[in-house]
Amino acid sequence: MVKEIPIEIEIRLLDQFLIGSGNPSARGADISIAYYKCGDGKYVLPSSTLKGILRKACNRVVKLIDREWKPCYEIEPGKIRSRCRGLGYEWLELFGIPGYREDIVNPLLIDELEIAGPPTIYTYTHTSIKLSTQTVKEGALYTIEYFPPYTFLRAKLRLLVKENDYERTGLKREKVPKYLKLVLLAIMESPVIGIGRNSKPFEIRVANVAEIRAKLEELGLKIDEKLNDLLNRVSKPYGPFTYLGGDLQ
Repeated sequence: MVKEIPIEIEIRLLDQFLIGSGNPSARGADISIAYYKCGDGKYVLPSSTLKGILRKACNRVVKLIDREWKPCYEIEPGKIRSRCRGLGYEWLELFGIPGYREDIVNPLLIDELEIAGPPTIYTYTHTSIKLSTQTVKEGALYTIEYFPPYTFLRAKLRLLVKENDYERTGLKREKVPKYLKLVLLAIMESPVIGIGRNSKPFEIRVANVAEIRAKLEELGLKIDEKLNDLLNRVSKPYGPFTYLGGDLQ
């Protein structure tokens, strides 16, 4: 039976914020926020938003975890499959490698981003200026929806762990500490990446560090000094302007 290590994260936006849906809003805006209401009444944003941020963050920090690992900056699935495979790219299995069939499910599952409470949305009107005349371009008026600063988001990551080698889903037990370090370090790095259109800044923390420690103990896995340090750090809000000092290598 596959086990899971839950990682519950909390995000506080530090600026107005937009994840566009690409479609006009029923509320009248030309560019709307891509959120929806679940059957349980929760309002959520697509999980692909957080997955993309964490994957970019992993590219920045993989060599801090393993000097033999390599970043993969490709986005298009075909190029990931052709250029980012083999020795050094093993970490990509966290997010799933297009065309790879070793696993039925990639070992890092990411839930949708939950918006705390009914979302507050406001709309700005934008336009474009013709530089030669310093006048408004004809037909350039459009409206965009935003979440206000200090909107609060929650999400849950699930790191899957194999109990038996024959299982095709999850990480082998001995890989877990190393890959968990990568995920935690990517969480710390993610505010540098930013979120939504124009990469807006945010603060992030892991809210269930005690539960993660208990799960590692249940799996019989040792928490070494570096992993312990990461768990302590991510338990506190971490943002693009936070400096903690020290050396994670």
